[in-house]
Amino acid sequence: MLIGNLTIAFGIMVMAGTASSVIMPYIEGRFWPVVVETAITSVEPKGVGSTIRGSSRKVRDCVYQRMQWKLEGPFNGIGVNSYEREAVKQRGGGIFEFGPWDVQAGPHDFSRYIKGYVWHQCPNRPWETRTLFWEAYP
Repeated sequence: MLIGNLTIAFGIMVMAGTASSVIMPYIEGRFWPVVVETAITSVEPKGVGSTIRGSSRKVRDCVYQRMQWKLEGPFNGIGVNSYEREAVKQRGGGIFEFGPWDVQAGPHDFSRYIKGYVWHQCPNRPWETRTLFWEAYP
């Protein structure tokens, strides 16, 4: 009986750990974002994509991990390649400027279809936090 209870308790702990590592990045980033007030100030065509620049405000002390861009709408969340030509910066809090970043999406996509997510590692979290960085409005 004791071994059965221990097995059940261990199973619950594994499921809870898995759920937190899958769900918490999205919940935390939605309700406690790392960056807010992003504005894309320049979108220039470049090859099959665009070069963007802009500004945002960092409100939490977390370490940058990566950007993720997706085409939404009729494209249903297709991943988009990007390259940050500026040196990767660990920015302090407050307003900052970013770019040039090359994103494999047309200039018109930044006003209609694209979403950008930024991933950070925040203190005392076993997961990376995903924050909506940019959302185009159709």
